[in-house]
Parts: sequence; C-alpha cells; structure tokens
Amino acid sequence: MKNFILKLIPPFNPGYDVTQGLLIRAECEGDARAMADQKTRAEYEDNSDWRPRHRPWMDTRLASCAEMTSEGAAEILMVDYQAG
Repeated sequence: MKNFILKLIPPFNPGYDVTQGLLIRAECEGDARAMADQKTRAEYEDNSDWRPRHRPWMDTRLASCAEMTSEGAAEILMVDYQAG
C-alpha cells in the first residue's frame, strides 16, 4: 500500500462546504482517485445551489494526486477541521 495526497488544482474552486483535499492509502493512484470520488460524490451530485456538477478527483486537470514520501520541505499535510 502507498499513501497519496490529493489536492484541488487552482483555479478550480468548487466553493465552500466541499472537500478540498484528501490523504488516502491505496494500491495505486487510480484506486486513490476512485476512493476520493466515492467519498465526496454526494458533495457534487445532489447540490441545489450554483455549484456545477464535477467529479474533480477523477480529473487530472482539476485535482493532483501525488504519492507521499518523506522527501520535500516541511509542510502541514492534513488538518481535520469540522465546520458547523
């Protein structure tokens, strides 16, 4: 298993109250994207507001998916914040 970090790619901005990034353990990038899509699909399918219907985690133009290693600069990788 590998760890993947998925992030939306600017300028794509679906607005508020939707997932902006995920940290996923999966066999490969395709599986990680599919898991992200499954987890967040309701945020994009059943919306009655202005937000267009997208499946950003499956689209390489809208979301990045990188295997996480211990290499690279120091950064916060995950923040678990609950609004509401």
